[in-house]
Amino acid sequence: VMLCSGVKEPTRSRYIALSEGIAVNGFKAKQSDVKPEMTATPTTFGVDLDQHLGKMGTKVPTIVSKCIKAIEDHGILVKGIYRVSGVKSRVERLCQEFEVSGGEDIDLSDTHPNIIANVLKLYLRQLPQPLFTFQLYPEFIRFAKHWPCNSRLELDSNSKEELKKLVEKLPKNYYLTLTVLIRHLKKVSDADNNMSPSNLGIVFGPTLLRTNGDQSCVFSLLDTVHQTRMVELIITLADYIFPN
Repeated sequence: VMLCSGVKEPTRSRYIALSEGIAVNGFKAKQSDVKPEMTATPTTFGVDLDQHLGKMGTKVPTIVSKCIKAIEDHGILVKGIYRVSGVKSRVERLCQEFEVSGGEDIDLSDTHPNIIANVLKLYLRQLPQPLFTFQLYPEFIRFAKHWPCNSRLELDSNSKEELKKLVEKLPKNYYLTLTVLIRHLKKVSDADNNMSPSNLGIVFGPTLLRTNGDQSCVFSLLDTVHQTRMVELIITLADYIFPN
């Protein structure tokens, strides 16, 4: 089942549940159908980023910071860390733990890194607005089209600065969360785990860059190569775009 960026909640949860085969915000994949389960109002998955951070009182979602720390502590050398799927039932269980507790007291030290990576990807995929935002989506795609993946040219200093300024246009909470995520993905790409910037771009491109609800899924699919390229570029240039 294809998850289209134009699908809104609660339909988005239904599609994700189908594609991932796990329960998400009351929707659980059961063979050929998805049936809603009674759950409390979502606190983490599918919740607006600004709203979530305001309620939690943190600068970056706890689920993001905890998952990243756990992966860097004991999972960064796992081959294909963000490409290999974890056990569905365990991914589902960890998602529910974050929903119930908010994540502050969750201990991930004994959780397999692939489970943690799956949960982080699922959280990012369920954000009502992706980290690159709908508003700036056309500008990021336009930039990526000028620097296609088959280009042998390297970005000159002016182009690097242009991309840096574009990223800095993001709203504060989105910028801070993206900073933490991309700097993490840069560390992942530098490790011996078969996760190069281009491979990470394939995994995270369509998640971090999505069109809004009034644009078709077909249109989004046409941009997939550019979504992938943009994430690859930003990971490669992470030290320049997100300086300490």
